[in-house]
Amino acid sequence: MEPVLDFNLDLIDELRADASIMELSLDDLAFERLSSTLEEEGEIEASELCAYRRTASGKTLRIDNQGGDPRENEGVLSVILCELLDTEQPPSLNAADAKKEYSET
Repeated sequence: MEPVLDFNLDLIDELRADASIMELSLDDLAFERLSSTLEEEGEIEASELCAYRRTASGKTLRIDNQGGDPRENEGVLSVILCELLDTEQPPSLNAADAKKEYSET
């Protein structure tokens, strides 16, 4: 099997098992794992779940997580979307698909 498929299957299985033990939703656990990894790797200083959605002029703005305080990080605010797809086959997503998925209702 391909390494990406193996990684995806292992990750999904691990998240399912941990979610059951910890009594968390798969989405919440995936968010926690993503945030922790980004913090550990130094990509963001800190993260905070914010679950913001707003629709205007037929467009939807969605933010699941924000990382760091721009007043303390050279004016940088990280905005993060966390989408868990509970599938055995990891999906393909290109820039055009991402723009369509996350900028239109």
